[in-house]
Amino acid sequence: MKYLFVFLIFVGVANSSLAYSQAKKSTAKKKQVASHKAPAKKKSPAHASHATPASVVSKALFDANLNFIENDFALRHFYEQLALLEQGKIKQVRIIHIGDSHIQADFFTGTVRDSLQRRFGSAGRGLYFPYHTAGTNGPDAVKDRASEAAWKMKRCAFPNQPMPIGLMGITLEVAQDAYIDVYVREEDSGALFDELRVFSDDASKLELTVLSADGSTRYASQGAPNEKKKHLREYGLGDLKSAIRIQLEPQRADSVAAVHLYGVQLNNSKAHGVQYNMIGVNGAKFSDYNAARYFFSQLEYVPADLIIVSLGTNEALSLTYAADSMYMALDQFYKKLRQVQPSCSILFTSPPDTYYQHTQANPHTAEIVEIERRYAIAHDCGFWDFYTIMGGLGSVVNWYKQGMGNKDLVHFLRPGYQKQGQLLYSALMNAYEQNIEVKK
Repeated sequence: MKYLFVFLIFVGVANSSLAYSQAKKSTAKKKQVASHKAPAKKKSPAHASHATPASVVSKALFDANLNFIENDFALRHFYEQLALLEQGKIKQVRIIHIGDSHIQADFFTGTVRDSLQRRFGSAGRGLYFPYHTAGTNGPDAVKDRASEAAWKMKRCAFPNQPMPIGLMGITLEVAQDAYIDVYVREEDSGALFDELRVFSDDASKLELTVLSADGSTRYASQGAPNEKKKHLREYGLGDLKSAIRIQLEPQRADSVAAVHLYGVQLNNSKAHGVQYNMIGVNGAKFSDYNAARYFFSQLEYVPADLIIVSLGTNEALSLTYAADSMYMALDQFYKKLRQVQPSCSILFTSPPDTYYQHTQANPHTAEIVEIERRYAIAHDCGFWDFYTIMGGLGSVVNWYKQGMGNKDLVHFLRPGYQKQGQLLYSALMNAYEQNIEVKK
């Protein structure tokens, strides 16, 4: 079986090479500038697993010449929607960014969000999970606080725990009446919302009440959830709000009193601009999202024009890492994603360079980058190779020495994630402008 999957990977290489060649021919009328010349430069020794940190790390933090979207024509739907938004022909463009701990803190995604919303306008915050109530880290702009209760939490990175996982990759469980307040910081007015969507257990298990922050106003849900959408309830809030209270009351008639909250979405339905949704889970892998009971079924009800997938770090650090199982998990993830989001553009971003157990450069990352690249191109997806942009094998040491990387040589500090976000935004906008210019 192992050899079969290795064979499949090599078949994927051939197919992706053909697909890439065809994609380049199909866009021959496009401006053939750095974004399509650069791939020849990218096949560099930085991917060689035998390279040492000293041989690949330069004083430069990154190589700007390598900062482009490979197979950028695959993002044509997203770029067309952005152009329509700029022309005032549509109101909103929606993005979902799925990943691991590099995403959960929202420093990386927050930088991309802020940059896009400065240019195209803000359509609200989007997805949020009560991270503080769950006892874990989360974004700065939106916060939560909860009543005293015996809250329990599960991340999708622990699939063997007996608790279902939904849209946000994290679940909160409670077996008594409780509430959670979700609020936007005063300085983040772009995150105000007039519509609330709650992903939770269905009405047979959970009575859910949405109130104003002071408890004086009760909001009615918009229509009864049907069997297909039984985990989703939607509330119109009238004017823009900066805070809301979600009250959970387990149905006592149910033999199992514990109920679950899977996440919320804060929408500004009247705004014109970009909504940038973040789904990030510390420790997550492709296989963890694949095993999440309700992740894909709930993701179907969050419309997206672009989905960005940033996974692979935890696979590279796994003691049981194997290329064939990595390929299988990626393939399963993509197929499930396409089933629930058939028309959106998809962009895979490579994991960054990491050190294994803080002591050894990790060659598995380069192999994962190649698997993701070939898979993305073969399946009409874009690919952004941050691993090579930042310097390849051992380069995380350089980022650490320049005050960008965490001492664990796996994560970045806030400035490092912000630089990563600036690079991705720049790559996206360069590709957008080139693609739109070609259409003109």
